[in-house]
Parts: sequence; structure tokens; C-alpha cells
Amino acid sequence: MNFLIDGEIPFQELKNYPIDYTTNFTNTTLLDSKSGEELPVYLEAGQHTLSLAISIDPIKDTIEEIEQMLGEIQALSLELTNLVGPNVDRNRDIDVEMFIPGVTDLLISWADQLNRMYEDIKIYNPEVAEIGAVSSLTISEKQLRSMAKDVDKLIVRKNELSTGTNSITAYLGNLLQEINNNGLSIDKLYFYQDKKDIPKSKNFLSKQYSKVERLFKSFGDQDYSVKSVDKNHLQVWVNRPRQYVEIMQQLIDEQFTPETGIKVDLSLMPDQNKLILANAAGDAPDVALGVNYALPFEVAIRGALVDLSEFADFEEVSARFPKGLHIPATVQGGVYALPDTMNFWVLFYRKDILNTLDLKVPDTLDQVRTYLPELQRKGMNFFYPTAGMPGMKTFAGTMPIIYQNGGEFYGESIGRTQLNENASIEGMRQLTDLFTIYNTPYEVPSFYQQFRDGSIPIGISDYFMYNLILNAAPEIANSWDIALMPGIENEAGEIERWSAGGAESNIIFQDTNKKDESWEFLKWWSSTEIQVSFGNILQTTYGEEYIWNTANVEAFNGLPWKTSHKDVILAQTDWLTEVPRVPGSYMLERELSNAYNSVVLDGENLRTAIDLASKRINRETFRKLEEFGFMKNEEIIELYENPESNFK
Repeated sequence: MNFLIDGEIPFQELKNYPIDYTTNFTNTTLLDSKSGEELPVYLEAGQHTLSLAISIDPIKDTIEEIEQMLGEIQALSLELTNLVGPNVDRNRDIDVEMFIPGVTDLLISWADQLNRMYEDIKIYNPEVAEIGAVSSLTISEKQLRSMAKDVDKLIVRKNELSTGTNSITAYLGNLLQEINNNGLSIDKLYFYQDKKDIPKSKNFLSKQYSKVERLFKSFGDQDYSVKSVDKNHLQVWVNRPRQYVEIMQQLIDEQFTPETGIKVDLSLMPDQNKLILANAAGDAPDVALGVNYALPFEVAIRGALVDLSEFADFEEVSARFPKGLHIPATVQGGVYALPDTMNFWVLFYRKDILNTLDLKVPDTLDQVRTYLPELQRKGMNFFYPTAGMPGMKTFAGTMPIIYQNGGEFYGESIGRTQLNENASIEGMRQLTDLFTIYNTPYEVPSFYQQFRDGSIPIGISDYFMYNLILNAAPEIANSWDIALMPGIENEAGEIERWSAGGAESNIIFQDTNKKDESWEFLKWWSSTEIQVSFGNILQTTYGEEYIWNTANVEAFNGLPWKTSHKDVILAQTDWLTEVPRVPGSYMLERELSNAYNSVVLDGENLRTAIDLASKRINRETFRKLEEFGFMKNEEIIELYENPESNFK
């Protein structure tokens, strides 16, 4: 731990100061490590700033050695795969030393290196026989020595190097993650000259009283409950965890209310799917934040939401977000939601493996196809998002290649689907060919795990996978990167990279008597300054895995993401869009998935599957258009405009 006064460490003893491990709250007085005396800190009159920073300087060299070793072990594992291929014959003997000279000495040198690291760390806690926190070093050492004794079995045991869940790289990677997550909880800081000034710890009876008090309070109204409201305040339901809401309320109390005079009560949303029922019962809030991006259409078409495009400064506010994110919330020219967060689909690739195979990062889907034979010859493959969608294939998996081929699902108005037009059929053909002809896996239970172990070193995935790999795969921290989604080159020579991106949205209910106040709140919440502040506070408070994927493009650029990754993601937002949410669009998504499954899994003819899907989609679309008053007796009364036409 480093202790800083006004941004500087006042003397050497406060640099890398050790804090003893304990499971309970204890009073710790800073002491001189040599004399054992209390460390005095002299301050001049006036205000001063105390900063505390966790330091890993004492084990920095060890961490760097582990990271280097991880890369070397992964390189050896790949070399073994190149030697014997993906399928190992357990009955075949191979002289590994002949093909990979010096491999035995290499394994022993790694084991010796791990032993030395462990001994170096033991000096920080010499009183215990074994340090459990770094037991991964000793486990990995034993595995390496066991392999070195019978190196010819290394082919059979290569999963123990880097591709198994109990592999050496898994142990060392988890160790890196645990070391970097070595947190410290601080309740209070005391500055004193006399020890008598330090408050005494609570006695047994006081602690028991506090427990009983908490028990009785748990039966009353909880913080951020939808019942604990003041009708004179703006009521905002938030579809997010409590820790998010607490930060939001803090920002509101410190900035929004003082600036506007509008008081806001935040409540944890009980169930976003009951918002329609709450509105019908007259219990809906003024504003709802963080609802699924597809929900606003369902509520708006029933007349329950405010058309945000009616506000004078809507165009200015809407420009904060990618145009394609407004499509799902557009109903007959009106826009009934503002995007809150966005998803993104990009190409993930293992730099170490592609470099070994001498493959460049693919820019188009055609290049991906040319890579597949080389990858499959090495027992590897490519991941396409539909392989990670069990059963139902959502628009995020089926739409991109269709749009990249110039296909569309609807024309200028909603009616008969254009799924069976040539461009759309060509997109579906290219999508299904990936699995039926080019042999990419049509079902991948965990792209994260297979990307981590190198069996699928390249694939397309989204924000959630990015967060997972970034924070839960430390053993490949320097071995992977992201790139723009591979697309299809059009006649003009431009590569179209269309992808989905909907996540959560914010809405205002029609029954509110505070429309202007609600709009002011949405403008404030979606502003660049507030989104950057919220993202920074969230990540600083709860950790690196709480990365905020705001839909405000300018704010996203100001958040603490890796700069090179931000550049890729922001470039991909130029191609971000969504399939319109219109009457019957759920049937389009379902039948598109059914057509995909029938071709890939059942081997049916593509055109036959598309024709059958189109008939079902059209029938359901007409039924829903009639339900909402756009058709009567199979005749169009009012055209339902395709929302995409507003944003082209």
C-alpha cells in the first residue's frame, strides 16, 4: 500500500507499506518496520489530500515472469498441435525430443523458475509453511516436472499445458487475476496524537443490538422501493442492480437537482415486462431507464409512451447516438425511446496463433472462408454468433450477412416481407454455407473457453464476451485483440459491415404529468458529461469488469477503455443498425431462425425453407396490422411506415 499526502509519498516507509491479511475489521497503526515505533506524519496548516493506492511493486517482476512463461507455454502447445494434429492417437509413440529438441530441458527450466518465484514470494510471509494464495505456482511446478519425466507422453498430455480447464496456463492465469484483484476494505481513517482519542470497538451487546435492529428494518420499506416514493418528485424506475442505482442517485442529488430544481426518486424496477400492466393500473412511473431495446415498441404502439421527437431539441439530443439504435423505438415516424447502452459485435482473434499460422486479420467474409482449411487442418475453427445461440437464432446472428449483401426484410412500408428477394436469399445462403459447406461449428457451448484455450482462435462476438475475456482470461491478456467485423465488398468497392447493437433504452410514459421534467432528466442523464462521470465512478468503485457501454458515442470515447479497442468499436458503430420492431416482427425473427435451422440441421433446400418462412411471416404481419387498425377485411387502411426509411 502506498500512502500519499497531496499527491506525493512523504517518506520511504509509506511506500509499499505491508498490510497484514485478516478476515475481520482491525485497527492498524502505521509502524516503522525496523524500530517498530509509530510513524509520525507532520502536516502544515491548511487543507491536505490523503490518497491510498494498492501497490504490487514487490511482486512486479514475478508477474512479468509469469506473463512471459504463459506465452512460451502456449507457443509449445501450438507446436505440439502442429506436430500431431488435433486428434491425438494415444496408441502411437512419438519421440518428442527428436521433433522438438530441448523440450525436456525447457520443461525443467520452467519448473525451476516457478520454484524460485514461490521462494521469492515466501519472504513476505515466512511464518507459514505454504502460502495458499500462490499455490498455483507449486501445482504448475509439479505438473511440469511430471511431464519432463516422460516427455514422450507430452503429446497425450498436451491439454495439461494450455488447453484444459486444469492446465498450467489456467492455473497461472487465475493466479495473475487473483494477484491483481487483491483488494483492501477500509472503514475509517483516524488522525490522532493520543491513542485515547481512537474510539473503542463495539462490545458484544452493541453488536447484537445492531443485528436485531437490522432484522426489524428488513421488514419495512427498503431503499429504492417502488412503494417508497413522493408523488411530488419525478418517479424513475431503473432496470439495473442496486449498486448502479446508488451511483445514479448520488449524481442526481449532487448535480441534476441543484441545477434544475427537479427532485427525483429512483426505484429498482420489479419487472420490466410488467410495465404495460403497471401503466394500465395507473401505477407506471414517469420515466423508466434501462429497459430492453425491443420493449418500447410494444408499449408505444399501445399509446402508452411519449413521442420524444415532439420536443424541440430532440434532433440535437438524438444525434448523440448511432442512428441505427433509434430504429426499434420508431413507430409511424415517432421516436419513443432514447438509447441508454449499446451492444457491439466485433472480430476477436488470437494474435499469437494467427502470427504462428502466418494469417492476417481477415477484412471480409471471403477471406474468412479462405482461412478455414488452414485452421481446420490444425484442429481449429472460426466462430460465428449463431453457433452460440442455442435453439432460437436472434436477429443479431441472422441479420448481419443479409444486410451486408444488400438484403432487407421490409420495403418502404410494412406488409409482405422481402426475405424471399434475391439479395436476402443470397445473404441467407452465405450464412448457412459457413456451416454446411465450410464446416464451421454450428454449436459452440462456450466461445470464451475455446478462444481461451486456442481451439477457436478467431470469431465474432459482442460486448459481453469482450468483458469476459478482458477480465476473466488473464493468461491470454497480451495475446488477443479485436478488429472490425468482417464484411462483404459491394459493387462500389466498400466493405459493408452491418451488425446489430441494441441493448437498453429509456422511455417516458404518456400518463405522466411531468413531461417536460422527464425530458429534462433524460437529456441530463444521456449527456456526455454525466455518462463519462457515471462510467468512471462505476469502474473506480466496483472494479474493471464494470465497464460502462454507453450508447452516447462521444461519451464512449471518454470512458476508460483501451484506446485501440475504443477506436475499433467506434468505427464499428458506423455500421450499427437494428431490424425494425413492427407488428409481427417477432414472427420474422422466429421464422428466420427456423429457416436457418432447417437448412443447417435438417439439410432442407434453402429456397423452400425461405418460401415457407415468408408465408408464415406475411400471415402473422397482416393479422397484427389488422389488430392495431392498419388493415380491415384484408384491405390496407393506413400504411405502416418502415422505420428504417427515417434513418437511411
